[in-house]
Amino acid sequence: MNKKLPPQSSSLERRAEFLKTVGVAVLVLGLMAASIIYWSGEKRSAIDAQSRPAPDLQGSWKDDTLSPEDLKGSSRTIEMNFGKVSVFIVDLLHRWQALKPHQSLAVVVAASAALIAAICFLVAQRLLQKRI
Repeated sequence: MNKKLPPQSSSLERRAEFLKTVGVAVLVLGLMAASIIYWSGEKRSAIDAQSRPAPDLQGSWKDDTLSPEDLKGSSRTIEMNFGKVSVFIVDLLHRWQALKPHQSLAVVVAASAALIAAICFLVAQRLLQKRI
């Protein structure tokens, strides 16, 4: 009546599994926090927009359809001097500046959670490779 016990997992395997669990938990909690930040900010923005009086537009005319960054000449100059990647980076920076504060905070929280989770997964993978 000698029952065989399952082999014990090594310390490295346990650490790797723990890191994977931490990575998943950080990713899920980070995305949940980012979505809560985003939606609460949107709700607050909608409430603020309803309570503000409408601006008086009589006697004033302003065309905000094209900013200097949107002009083809500006993009072409940047592309000629610095390349296509620079045009992409400048476009991302302009989009980042156009975000509302709660939107940029939500992006930072989500990106941080994804980065921390990726680091946990990579370290866990390295630990499992060390075992072999």
